Amino acid sequence: MVVRNSNIDISSWDTRQLISFLTKSAKEGEVVYSKPLDSFLRGDGTRDLFAHAALVLANRSFEVLPENAPAGQANIDLCMNEQLWEIKSPDGNTLRGVETAVRKAQRQFKRIPSSLYCPRLIFNARYHALDDAVLLAELRRRLEQHGFADALFVFKNGNVASVPIDKKPDVPISRTAGPLSEL
Repeated sequence: MVVRNSNIDISSWDTRQLISFLTKSAKEGEVVYSKPLDSFLRGDGTRDLFAHAALVLANRSFEVLPENAPAGQANIDLCMNEQLWEIKSPDGNTLRGVETAVRKAQRQFKRIPSSLYCPRLIFNARYHALDDAVLLAELRRRLEQHGFADALFVFKNGNVASVPIDKKPDVPISRTAGPLSEL
């Protein structure tokens, strides 16, 4: 059994440590990879690994979805509690990166079947230079502005928190995102 403790600081973990931890978590069934784990080693994929490890340590089970959306539709990163979630891990040193991440996630959700539209974001702050508290305040403001249903904030140390959102989306949403077969 993988020992999970949300008080573990994973900010210093390198890619090798993240892969090792997530491989063990996958064997335990805490995370399901529907695409090869080593596919995250290309491009910015390693950023998602940090968010995956943080979610496992926060006692969240999820499935990483394959990238097989039909032409013209978007791939969404993962399914957690039968809900679709997109991970964004911006870098930089200005608040503009928060706005950009939220808008990119919103555009992705608009490019999936309409019955699944209910934008949910996992914001990974590890790679951004600004303080977590500043990022969190700006993120909340932008999520409300753009009508997100739910969000999680991954702190630089790997802790995860729900982001309270006052204004929910105008579109009707269900508690679940619908069957994954619709993707």
